[in-house]
Amino acid sequence: MSVPAVPEHLGDHELEDSELAELWHSLCVELLDEEFSRRTHGSPRTYDAGCRGPMCTKGMRLRARRRTTGGANERYTYIDPILDHWCKVAYERIEAAKARILEQVIA
Repeated sequence: MSVPAVPEHLGDHELEDSELAELWHSLCVELLDEEFSRRTHGSPRTYDAGCRGPMCTKGMRLRARRRTTGGANERYTYIDPILDHWCKVAYERIEAAKARILEQVIA
């Protein structure tokens, strides 16, 4: 899947194109992993089950941040909103691809 654009409303980010491509690839791998297909990414149970994709590590990072007084790492202030947006895009693309495959199988 091609890397989607980062929406303008998310503001400037300091990530290189190669970093964005790697982040997108990691997100797609996480969402397509059959071992965790029935789980919610970003939840402690999915992380505890072994998922270390960007959504699950983000969830654990946010939980740890809530328990401490420390603020967010500046890098993640750019990455987290991009991940939230891209997660929706990835799910839409995955569902569209599944629908196309089903059409081909049924036809």
